[in-house]
Order: sequence, then structure tokens, then C-alpha cells
Amino acid sequence: MRSQEFDLVITDIMMPHKDGIETILDIRRDNPAQKIIAISGGSLEVELDYLEFAEKLGADGVLQKPINRERLLTMVEPLLDRST
Repeated sequence: MRSQEFDLVITDIMMPHKDGIETILDIRRDNPAQKIIAISGGSLEVELDYLEFAEKLGADGVLQKPINRERLLTMVEPLLDRST
């Protein structure tokens, strides 16, 4: 991410080597304007807390798995809108 620009980053919260929360913090430190969507699955009681935390740390949107295609597109389109 340091050598290339991306229009949007979609990160899972639970990943094997680096969790999504740490990823969001790193992205925000290096590129505060980067658009980010955080996703997560699993238990509703536990995972929603992670997604809420991701939003507080700067994710532009959060989605609970399983991801609904229409909801994803509704979230992605305004983030990629170049006129805003």
C-alpha cells in the first residue's frame, strides 16, 4: 500500500497475520484519506463490537458477513464517486 494507490480498501477484521483493526490503524497513519470498508463474520454479539470499533477508528463503512451484494454496492458507489 505504500508503493501504490488504491481507490478503496476492503479488509476483513479477522485475518491470520495482521487483523483488520491493525490494518485500519496503519492505513489511517500512512494515508488518512484512503477509503476503507471493514467486513467481518461470525457471532453477532462479538463481531459487531469489532465492526463498531473499526468504524470508530476510521473505516468509512462496515459490513457483516454474509455480505449482501446490493448493500455492498450501495456502500462502495459513493466512496468511489470522484465528484465528492
